[in-house]
Amino acid sequence: MITIFYAGEPVNRSKNLAGILRYLRIVPAKRIVLERREGESGILRILFNNGAYTEADFASYIVMKDWVSSRRSLKGVEVKEY
Repeated sequence: MITIFYAGEPVNRSKNLAGILRYLRIVPAKRIVLERREGESGILRILFNNGAYTEADFASYIVMKDWVSSRRSLKGVEVKEY
């Protein structure tokens, strides 16, 4: 389940990543954080221009990086990797 929070309150929920893409059509992203977890997994965190934020778990860090790099709506957004 993907939940987007604004001022600590949920403003959007989705069963998949499409919820993030829909919200990106309304509010552009300000920053993306890609965090590698134990093994192959990773966490994607997105901070939107209006202060909203979300995170999503990925089973594969490489798939997460590919997903971010293939989104036109995320081109030019600051990306930090940890």
